[in-house]
Amino acid sequence: MDDRKQYLNLSDNAFYILNCDASAFAGKKVSSSRVENGFLNRIFLNFLEDNEKMTALLENRAIYQKGKQFNFRLRNEAEKKICSIESDKTGKIYQKFIGTDPNYFSRSKFLKAVFEKYAVLPYYERERVYFRKEFRILQLYCEVSQKIEFDYRRADGNRHIRLLPYDIRLDEWSSYNYLIGITENNKIINCRLSFIGNLQETSGEFPVLDRQAIENRIMTNGVQFLSGTPETIIVRLTPKGQNMYSTMIYLRPHYTECDPETGIYQFFCTSTQASYYFFKFGQDAEMIQPVRLREQFLENYHKSAENYKKL
Repeated sequence: MDDRKQYLNLSDNAFYILNCDASAFAGKKVSSSRVENGFLNRIFLNFLEDNEKMTALLENRAIYQKGKQFNFRLRNEAEKKICSIESDKTGKIYQKFIGTDPNYFSRSKFLKAVFEKYAVLPYYERERVYFRKEFRILQLYCEVSQKIEFDYRRADGNRHIRLLPYDIRLDEWSSYNYLIGITENNKIINCRLSFIGNLQETSGEFPVLDRQAIENRIMTNGVQFLSGTPETIIVRLTPKGQNMYSTMIYLRPHYTECDPETGIYQFFCTSTQASYYFFKFGQDAEMIQPVRLREQFLENYHKSAENYKKL
């Protein structure tokens, strides 16, 4: 059976989300006119394998907004799947989707419903849909303590990692899925699910997996900053900075001491978390301690100022 051309009309939001995810998950180039064929086929098939999401799709059939119109090609496996749904008119999926209107079903409506439903899921759930196979394999490896190795994509270059996996966890803000484990030199690390590639089983000598030590580290650092070493961080916040700290929740470290009168806040977190969170405060946050982080802030602000002076 050859690939079949299929018409699709997606809301602007769904089109945007799918394009962004195709770039983030599959490294596809963002397009203003269409979403990449292979990505759409994989999302469609993986979504249909998730009974919970399918139930939500069927029981909450909605009229979605029109937006971007384009054609994409249904791959053989996806074509066979939708043919089986289409032909089984007494089947659960078909019956629930059409509701009380026997003429409601069409391929374009069904495909649109799947992609629109996918697009409103939180990022971490969409990540699990696309990486469904990898997620399930990693869960099994964690359960049986199977040693693994994989390529890990990072902004500063790819790395090859050998790991004794422990668990897959969400960060505190439920943003991303992280694989947690220990390396051969007994370092506890986290790896973003969507950055893992060429996964395979391996062997070799690894330290004994100290589950309590990992849980303690998670409690101290949080999942997202698991790989760093927490230390005392002292910041002076202006009144505006204190208000920003109260309202800007994402990546926010918890203070251990604070004096609202002087604006001095003390934290016990990694320097990475402190840098990510407080750098955007600009003049409303002064990094006091550690000195190396203060100097890093100063250097980065100077570089930013120099960029503006060039204009």
